[in-house]
Amino acid sequence: MSLLLQERGFLPSRWVGMETPREYRKFAEECRRLAKEADDEEGGRVLRQMAEAWLRLAAEAEQEGAALKH
Repeated sequence: MSLLLQERGFLPSRWVGMETPREYRKFAEECRRLAKEADDEEGGRVLRQMAEAWLRLAAEAEQEGAALKH
């Protein structure tokens, strides 16, 4: 997916290949950090939701990786 987005100019080349559970968890961590610093409750809520979405993606990526190994 990211390769397709890069080819169409939506992602910088440095983003390709970063879809690993580890990277997803880093993104979640950053969202949580930003949520703590948010100036308003709504912004913090959205960032916490984004963190949860990144964590779900990490779990899905781990499951897909495990399925490919078997």
